[in-house]
Amino acid sequence: LILNIADSSLHKGAIGNMEGKIVIMIQSPEDKILQIRALGYKSYFSALEDVPEEIIMESDATMLKEFNVTEKRELVKIVDGKFLYNVQAIQEKKVVTTAFDVVKELPSVVSKNEESLEILGVRQTSLLIDGKVSTMSYSEIINYLKALPADKVESVEISYNAPAEWYVKGSAINVVLKKTKDKIYSGQLGAIYGYNGAHRGMLRAANFFSSAKWDIYASYIGGYTDNKFRTKEYILHKVKDKYYEINNDDKTNLSGQQNRIYTSISYNITENNTINVSYIGDITPYAREEEDIQKSYIGNSRQKSERELYIQQVSMYYKYKKLLQTGVEYTNYQMNRQQFSQYDINEIWQDAFLYKASQEINKLMGYVNINNSLPKGWSLSYGGKYIYTQNSNKQDNEGLLQGVANITSRNLIWEHDASVFTSVRKSFLKDKINVDATLTYEYNNMSGYETNNLLPRVTISYVLSKEHLFQLSNYSDRTHPSYWQKRDYVMINDKYSIAIGNSKLKPSFENVTTLNYILMQSMSFGLVYAYSKNNFISQSYQLPDTLLMIEQVENIKKTQIVGANIAFPVQIGKRFSLQFQGHVRYQQYATDNWHGMSYDNRFWQFIFNNSNDITLSFKPLIIFNASVQYISPGMAGIYKYYDTWNLSTAIKGLFFDKRLTVGISLSDILEKATPTMYVRQGNQYYNRNSNFYNRFLQVAITYQFRGYKQREEKDINTSRFGMDLEETNGINKK
Repeated sequence: LILNIADSSLHKGAIGNMEGKIVIMIQSPEDKILQIRALGYKSYFSALEDVPEEIIMESDATMLKEFNVTEKRELVKIVDGKFLYNVQAIQEKKVVTTAFDVVKELPSVVSKNEESLEILGVRQTSLLIDGKVSTMSYSEIINYLKALPADKVESVEISYNAPAEWYVKGSAINVVLKKTKDKIYSGQLGAIYGYNGAHRGMLRAANFFSSAKWDIYASYIGGYTDNKFRTKEYILHKVKDKYYEINNDDKTNLSGQQNRIYTSISYNITENNTINVSYIGDITPYAREEEDIQKSYIGNSRQKSERELYIQQVSMYYKYKKLLQTGVEYTNYQMNRQQFSQYDINEIWQDAFLYKASQEINKLMGYVNINNSLPKGWSLSYGGKYIYTQNSNKQDNEGLLQGVANITSRNLIWEHDASVFTSVRKSFLKDKINVDATLTYEYNNMSGYETNNLLPRVTISYVLSKEHLFQLSNYSDRTHPSYWQKRDYVMINDKYSIAIGNSKLKPSFENVTTLNYILMQSMSFGLVYAYSKNNFISQSYQLPDTLLMIEQVENIKKTQIVGANIAFPVQIGKRFSLQFQGHVRYQQYATDNWHGMSYDNRFWQFIFNNSNDITLSFKPLIIFNASVQYISPGMAGIYKYYDTWNLSTAIKGLFFDKRLTVGISLSDILEKATPTMYVRQGNQYYNRNSNFYNRFLQVAITYQFRGYKQREEKDINTSRFGMDLEETNGINKK
């Protein structure tokens, strides 16, 4: 219908023909309104001069009350060696409100405390958005997916053997977003409050503008955090022929401020040519830590530390259709830390040492990916990535008390890291069998230590029918230690324990084979075998000649994992949905030279997850969730763990035409989710319990302006930066 803008009276109208085509001739469109009506959909209105090329109408279930339309859609299928999940099919069976909810409802995905998304049964899972390699930290991707409305997700891809052009290791989850050409200016405001014995609060603001040519986005997220931690330890230390019994109670308060700025500008040169420039600033102007350590026999100590962190990144990429993507990226990382420690000597606090450390990293990356379609259904992909990194570390420890050593060190580490890949893909037997094979050559030179690797990957998919999907995959990979771990540093924790670096660390090598089967579009079964050589793991060691414990990252000779998993959802009526997941695995950790000793530790472990949703109201939409996870006793290297329970609950609702989202959650209600660790290896005897201040209450409120369109935010990959992961992201430990 064409309406007059002055009084909404009918000017002209037409009905679609058998092919759905409508033609209306208008001479003066400037004072007219377009109205589109369709059975089962809400009416669509637009100024006639500003009609978008693509119009997506909103369904109206109230118009179909007298009709019973049943359409069975595929929940999952195999496309290009990846399991592609139909979001619309999930929404028909589940009540989902965010992209996080959509991914979490997949039968083969595990979510712990609403803070993670992992593929069941695999060692590590990477998260991507639109197949782009993201430098976003894991927690930031999770928070982004929680803010992204479910209707913005087109589909979800699960890959047990991620394609080489993603530049990630192992398995990955890729969230594919819907594309639109609409002109939009929109925004979002949100606030989060959390409490675990200490208070924290975060604010978020975002603005977005999109048109046929431009895509501009700017956001800020920041706030103040205050965290509490507590760890209790019992240590039985043998020095020569004498045993020392040590009880440790470590209480820590960590507070700080974070500010994060993200800007992105994309320009569509033509419909198929896009250029993008982005900037990220991640600024922690201060993070303060106060630690009170009470150690029997050794004596008490306390320390105060301050840390500042500045990360800046500038990147640019060019994309032509799906055929070519190339980009460059520069990252600068600066960290400064100062720690002042005191010892209690005869009930008098005395200054012990002043520790200062700094790290600066400059990193330049460039990459190019090319995809070609060949005759007879073959496809060929190839590309490469090069990274140059320069890492400068400084450390000064000034002893202020007799017996406390002065330590000074300066290290400069440089690294050249390059990789090139070639992938071929072909389908056989009318697309029932798909083979995807990749060969990657990787070269790494870290301060003169060179490694060369040829890493093959292969994925074979077989579609017997829509109800029976099979996939077999195998890949090899290598992982390098962080720059801080590779330097010979010494960090004094207290009078009893120190942390030291290891310049002799070697890259680890891993080979993984998986077999997966999806039955009836819902039940998922999987088998996995993983073998690692030179896997590096952080372990503690009690010295035999002096009362001192060191913590160091070391290579262990062999790690093996054999596992099996099952997952299936259950829907009971419209209001109740349940999801069950189970995983059993056999693990082995073995080495022949750990401080002059050898060990070969093996064990069985079982993991069970159950998540239950109850829809309390449909208008407004209010959902209650209760979930439980049980993990049987486990092991990592010499560390052994008792079993854990995690009971969590949440309630959330959508109000004011789904503009306002309010959620309240309580995780780790029993404070049993963090495993209690112990060591019984030779003369090593050590217990640690950190199940304190882990019960976490969170209240989140988000308001979206009408027409708001969420965009991908990425963060800077600091997985190999910093003194360790918790140190560099300390104020985000929870």
